[in-house]
Amino acid sequence: MGVTIDQIVHLEGEVPSEVIFEDKAASEQLKLISQLNDKDRSIIMSIIDTMLTKQKFSDFFQRISVNEKTPKSMTWAFFT
Repeated sequence: MGVTIDQIVHLEGEVPSEVIFEDKAASEQLKLISQLNDKDRSIIMSIIDTMLTKQKFSDFFQRISVNEKTPKSMTWAFFT
């Protein structure tokens, strides 16, 4: 048949160009981190992992407290 999905969706004949969103500062930081020695890189990645895990737990406990009407002060007790 020779018809692409873009041609069906965009009947005007103009196929949209690809759009890429990138955080250039974060990308540059990751490049620099990858150039560190193994020990320093491991320390930084451990810190990042810890912060991400803390955020996930915080989000999780926040959802639970909203669903169960648990006082917010109880959810934060795990992180202080």
